[in-house]
Amino acid sequence: MDIVSRVKNAIKRDCLELGHFEPWFYPVHLLAVEKNAKYLLKKMPDADSLVILLAVWCHDLQRIHGLPGDHQKAGAEETKRFLPQFGVSKEIIKKVADIVALHDFDARAPKSLEAKILVCADAMSHFDNSFYVWLISSWLQRKKFSMKQAKKDLVEKIELDFNKRIFFEFAKKKLEKKYKLFKEFYKTV
Repeated sequence: MDIVSRVKNAIKRDCLELGHFEPWFYPVHLLAVEKNAKYLLKKMPDADSLVILLAVWCHDLQRIHGLPGDHQKAGAEETKRFLPQFGVSKEIIKKVADIVALHDFDARAPKSLEAKILVCADAMSHFDNSFYVWLISSWLQRKKFSMKQAKKDLVEKIELDFNKRIFFEFAKKKLEKKYKLFKEFYKTV
């Protein structure tokens, strides 16, 4: 079994056994990020597929392992602790941790092709399935938002995902109908 498959299996196990995040997270979100990363890699074969696919499985380690603190920083540090057990080189671990540290960027937009691919695959995954339904449900259950506030925040997230996190025009074009549909649906529901 290759390194990526072993990491994927460990993440799946941790998602199911540790229970720090909702049960839908692995099948709805992480598998969709993987699918979209592979799609983007086909379009951009010069990108480092090992780094990207490891980043797919590590980008939400902070949530999966139930760690306190900043999602990106704690996730990058956990990546550095998590990957050595699989025989990943220090050089690859550094690249993956650097991507994890920027995947949910604010003012620090990703610069490398690999980082852009992960951010884009992560955002694209939200349009693939019932992610937004699960997310708003989680918000309502955990944060006690009003429905009005949750809908407003969700529409803002949809806008952010599409307009700021999908870097490649061909990917935007692929998702444009879903983007418009989701945005309108959550505005009117």
